[in-house]
Amino acid sequence: MNQHTLMILGRATRDAQELESKTGKGFIKFSVAVNEYRGKNTDARVVFYDIASFARSAKSTAKRVRKGDIVFVTGTPELNQYEDKQGNAKAGISVLANYVSPFNYEKMSVEATGNVDDSTDVLKIY
Repeated sequence: MNQHTLMILGRATRDAQELESKTGKGFIKFSVAVNEYRGKNTDARVVFYDIASFARSAKSTAKRVRKGDIVFVTGTPELNQYEDKQGNAKAGISVLANYVSPFNYEKMSVEATGNVDDSTDVLKIY
């Protein structure tokens, strides 16, 4: 059996929503933006991914994924083709996530030599 797995590290573009499927199964849904830098002579571009997770931990994860947070996601990518309101053909990538880990920065005071307090960013992985 072959399966694609996609790993994404980006920023949540909206808070995670708790939803329920037609069959009554709970899941979460949110989007992630990834900046792609391709060198000095080219413009960076942003790729957006729609994320859905049916994992057992989805409900607790939904409480921790907030707009602007850095999020690590692994899952199976799916290509979605659709038409916009003007009738133009569009495509997007959605990911059925099997793992979602929000990264949250917290300010922490660190005592430096000479009794001077410096403020540093500490990355917490949940």
